[in-house]
Amino acid sequence: MKQLGWDVIANPMTTNAYSLVELKSLIEKINEIEPFAITIVDTLGNMYEQQVIDIFEFIHARLKKDIALGFHSHNSMQLSFSNTKALLKMNFLKD
Repeated sequence: MKQLGWDVIANPMTTNAYSLVELKSLIEKINEIEPFAITIVDTLGNMYEQQVIDIFEFIHARLKKDIALGFHSHNSMQLSFSNTKALLKMNFLKD
């Protein structure tokens, strides 16, 4: 897809179900592929603020700087807005 000029985005479903070892391995593979972006996916809408922040920081520290990092949330437990606000407060835009 990249060779055809498309922006490729990796969306690892239920990102919070990955162990840290699995998540590290995934990021290594993502860095090899070099997609446009990867998103943290809250498939079930059950991630709490600190978990979202921890996963974001873990991925951000290991991800190549030219790969964007996004957040794909679902609102099953009415947490989507507060989780998004928590990420915005982190202000990673300066990196």
